[in-house]
Amino acid sequence: MTKMNALASTCLLLGLLTACGGGSNDYAANTPQYVPGTDVPVAATTSAAAVVSFAKDQQTKTSDTTDPVVLGNAMLAVDDTEDPAPV
Repeated sequence: MTKMNALASTCLLLGLLTACGGGSNDYAANTPQYVPGTDVPVAATTSAAAVVSFAKDQQTKTSDTTDPVVLGNAMLAVDDTEDPAPV
């Protein structure tokens, strides 16, 4: 039974060491949140729903004292098949 305990302990130790070697999520950290040179979220270039969300967000954040949003050359997504969404 001692050999069985030693084998089980070794397997458990190897399993723990393997689990501790997990990598990091560098892809998510390096993914740009905004289109380079603009204030437009990347999602707004791929989803019409994200464009509507971006517009609603700008309505709530905009005032007479805020700086203008830089749109640059960002191409916002369009979808001719969806129903119009209130902004």
